[in-house]
Amino acid sequence: MLFPEDGHIVAVASDVPVETRLPQFDLNDHDAIAAFVLRYNRVG
Repeated sequence: MLFPEDGHIVAVASDVPVETRLPQFDLNDHDAIAAFVLRYNRVG
């Protein structure tokens, strides 16, 4: 896993539960992942 070492990672998408405080998404939940990316990158 890269996220414990890389502070630039802001969420995890996986097909198994991961122990982390980061937001987590099911790997196949494309709508939720896309919505997160859009919210995270929203300007202003």
